[in-house]
Amino acid sequence: MVYPLAPKEVEVLRSHGSEFILGIRPEYIRIVSEKGLVKARCVVREDLGTAVLLHLETRGGITLKAKLSPETSIKEGDEVYVKFPREKVRIFKKAGELVL
Repeated sequence: MVYPLAPKEVEVLRSHGSEFILGIRPEYIRIVSEKGLVKARCVVREDLGTAVLLHLETRGGITLKAKLSPETSIKEGDEVYVKFPREKVRIFKKAGELVL
């Protein structure tokens, strides 16, 4: 997956290698109506009472989990667009060390 970064962030990452892990908590993932960063399909919907946990799968086989309000109408099989608020994204080295 390609994730857009500011030039200063790219410079920092280049000094740490070329492969990274993008991390974001499920409650910060945003489902949007317009085309977002990632298109995904809901493969599992878990109703937790106070929230809904969606298991989303991208075309590239990446699995994401999004925690949404229980009022969401998204169901298994639905395709959605996903955005990650930059201030909530963390980028790690493959070994787990936080970089950004």
